[in-house]
Amino acid sequence: HMSIVYKILNQFVLLFPEKCGIDLLRKGIRLMNIPDSNENDNLVIFIKNYTKVHPDQYDEIWKHLKSALNNARYDIYTSFCIKPIISCITIIFLSNKTKVIEILYTHLLPLFRHERLYIYYDKLIDLVNRLINNNIIHQLNVIQYLIKHFPYQCGKKQPLFSATLITITSSMLSRQLNPIATKLFTFIAMCIQSPNSKLAESGLSFFMKKSMRPIIGSNFDFAI
Repeated sequence: HMSIVYKILNQFVLLFPEKCGIDLLRKGIRLMNIPDSNENDNLVIFIKNYTKVHPDQYDEIWKHLKSALNNARYDIYTSFCIKPIISCITIIFLSNKTKVIEILYTHLLPLFRHERLYIYYDKLIDLVNRLINNNIIHQLNVIQYLIKHFPYQCGKKQPLFSATLITITSSMLSRQLNPIATKLFTFIAMCIQSPNSKLAESGLSFFMKKSMRPIIGSNFDFAI
């Protein structure tokens, strides 16, 4: 029933934008704190439509989405809202990549440290990868951030961190990874030796990547 209500609302905001103010947008963002993915998908469409008919409020909408991510990070909002908010950012704001890059270190990367990362992981890694692709400085920074904040005490999150590092490094050349070669080698060795079978398998996959071979070779003496 709620899905029907949201679909009507999505049409209403397009037909009568003057009747829909910023308070309605704020309520839409707060409603994302529920686990129902279908309702959240409709709310994402609502915010997309709202932005379309209120281009003058572009910066204010951006401000409210950023604030919602911070609220989720500090458990003021539930982790269920993160996935649809990231969808909104990807759909509405990613065309302005420079604007979204500004929140990479302040709003997006800290979400990897949330205990319920698995709820929104796919959306988060997709957005982060789009932002940093072909930017060596950001790629190296993100890799080092993830290694520094690796969840040693949370076996459920460990394979997600490793998978993220594999995703990011898959588009990079060995020479681009050289500045952090020792850190990468140490991380891969830790993964392979882990009692967490999923993490160990992920570490082996990392170890076998073509771009890792020169790094493994250059750190052979270190390994001994």
